[in-house]
Amino acid sequence: MSIVKKLKKKKAPGYNLITDQILKKLPDKGIVYLTQLFAMLRLNFIPPPWNTTLIKMILKPGKNLDDPKFYKPTSLLLIQTTSL
Repeated sequence: MSIVKKLKKKKAPGYNLITDQILKKLPDKGIVYLTQLFAMLRLNFIPPPWNTTLIKMILKPGKNLDDPKFYKPTSLLLIQTTSL
């Protein structure tokens, strides 16, 4: 967190468009969450709850209910909010 406070003012944002001003306004808990998220991305780690999906079949508009080929699968992530 001390690194965020030492950021130089008015530096150009990076590719993610996050400026130093945005980071400095985050509460400590927000910085901790961002740090954990970037660590997970860097290590290619996906928490198990984020890696679970529920597949729902959705009927294409105006199509026959009885024909399976007229359904498209939609995947819903089952993300649970837990303290990291």
